[in-house]
Amino acid sequence: MKNLIRRDEYIKQLLEARKKEIIKPDTINEFNLQKGEGMTSPTSNLSTEETRILMELMERENLFKVTEAFPSQKNHLH
Repeated sequence: MKNLIRRDEYIKQLLEARKKEIIKPDTINEFNLQKGEGMTSPTSNLSTEETRILMELMERENLFKVTEAFPSQKNHLH
């Protein structure tokens, strides 16, 4: 059974965890700001590296699904 926690206790724990959180600089937004392009919206709540890995995984999964759906379109590598 999951431990139940009250909302106010949960918020207090989140705020304490946030105080300890290490904030890493966002290199993409810093670069865009230097170029005068403004800030971009984050793709996800993950770090840039984790987001890139996740996006690569999703692209591979999509390719596998396409090749399963259309086997006649599948190209074999030699």
